[in-house]
Amino acid sequence: MTIEWWHALIAASMLIGVGVWVVKVETSQKNFRQFMEEIRNDIKEIFIRLPAKPLSETSQLALTDKGRKMLAEIEGERWALELATTLTGKVDDMDEYQIQEFCFGFVGSLDLTDEQDARIRKCAYENASDKEETLIVLAVELRDVLLEKIGKAPMP
Repeated sequence: MTIEWWHALIAASMLIGVGVWVVKVETSQKNFRQFMEEIRNDIKEIFIRLPAKPLSETSQLALTDKGRKMLAEIEGERWALELATTLTGKVDDMDEYQIQEFCFGFVGSLDLTDEQDARIRKCAYENASDKEETLIVLAVELRDVLLEKIGKAPMP
């Protein structure tokens, strides 16, 4: 064999080697894309399975759909309206933040009847929550009712 055959043989071997390498790289990229797609789907599934929260995570405290559901289960709108009638005079000179703090403190120290406590416990259980979170829902509603009663716009 002459040198030209050897060069041709080496060039052919190199082309085959490059071809095999390209196929491996493309396969690796395809596998990586599939892997990333699976990770993306797993992350979406994790977020779907996370329990919903009763309060929004925006800059202002507001009830989410879960929070509004919990509020309805404990009859919180009626409860907040009843509480607000006795509390309006106490918050007249407070700003919005002070009213919010007042409501959280007031609701946290409420002396609940057995029926109210049972309703709150049931709501907490059925919503994968706890009593404190359920009372926070009531405090946010009470804050909004008080703000409205004294002529300050409740949080949107």
